[in-house]
Amino acid sequence: MTKDELAEAIAADAAITKAAASRAIDALRDHIGAAMIAGETLRIPGFGQFDAIVALPHAGRDPRTGQSITIPAKPRARFRPAAELRRRLAPLAARVALTAPASA
Repeated sequence: MTKDELAEAIAADAAITKAAASRAIDALRDHIGAAMIAGETLRIPGFGQFDAIVALPHAGRDPRTGQSITIPAKPRARFRPAAELRRRLAPLAARVALTAPASA
């Protein structure tokens, strides 16, 4: 789903214009980003929480040379789904399990 499609769906559900829905999506994105930059966790009940973490430096391998390297620490955005969202996604996992090829 694209932002445009999401804005259309929100506009229809909330009885607002598509432009207003698009501005709301932009505002949500901006506030989530600002909260993460400030080191805060943004929680949306029933959906999940967004926060920023720092991935610690760790050992890796250069795929071109095979040489061991140290991958530096860097910031990461993290989303953790709420229990309600995980519950609503459970049927998807069951469908995927049914269609996945058997391991040899």
